[in-house]
Amino acid sequence: MGAASCSIAMMSVTVRTGVPREPGAPWRTAAASSILLCARVNRGCFSRGRWRHGKTNHSQPTGQISFTSARTTLATRVNPQLATRAIIMPLAHSQLGELVTALAAKQPTPGGGVAAAVAAAIGAAAARMSAAYTTRKKDVESGAAVTAQELIAELDAVASTALAEADADEAAYADLQRSWKDAEMAAEEKATIEATALAVPVRMVELCHKSIRSVVAFLPVCNPNITSDAKVGIHILAGAARAAYQTALVNKPPPETLSHLKALMRDAAAAEAALLDLEE
Repeated sequence: MGAASCSIAMMSVTVRTGVPREPGAPWRTAAASSILLCARVNRGCFSRGRWRHGKTNHSQPTGQISFTSARTTLATRVNPQLATRAIIMPLAHSQLGELVTALAAKQPTPGGGVAAAVAAAIGAAAARMSAAYTTRKKDVESGAAVTAQELIAELDAVASTALAEADADEAAYADLQRSWKDAEMAAEEKATIEATALAVPVRMVELCHKSIRSVVAFLPVCNPNITSDAKVGIHILAGAARAAYQTALVNKPPPETLSHLKALMRDAAAAEAALLDLEE
């Protein structure tokens, strides 16, 4: 099995294919799904607009490469047949600094939905750390470690889901743009696209609310030396929920969905307010 690898800053990717590589096309593969993430750079890297493979330097006249274009370039170099499709590498494997730059850029995506989802993942990670530190011998003896391990498993899933939702938000917005430009698109397809675009931020609000409640319930048994990190996680998750809520509003939720979201937001706000204790 042939193998090649590359990296974009902190991201490492291994491409494997059973198809022999053609001369001058070391990144060709049969399917985008054959991309496997690896822990370190093996033989090649993507740097300053150049593809390096072994001792061969495949120059690309790309100039300054943006966060989105770099992800798109990688995917289409892996499979040139996919060049006409909106395929980009997952956000979970991108460098944070590049994401921040991309969010600030004058371009449709990544946008608010992505910002909300990434914030939720960061909030979950911060809270998870507090659980990881609640596994001391005394925590095992008191039973707190069991609760901590349960929260760790939950928040690991939350972070992973949130990053997946970031990619889903980008895809949903791309479909929305397509629906606005396609005058011949069937009404049913447009309705499906609009429903999908709304569903992503709604799921994010629900995910953040559930996570907040789980971390709040954990606070009484949390290692007292690190409860501030659990609270930081709650505040970030609450902010992510507010951001996702605003994204949902843009997508015009029906009355019942809006009522559901408002109830979740009120409960999350109450949980956060109790931690802040701002009343004199």
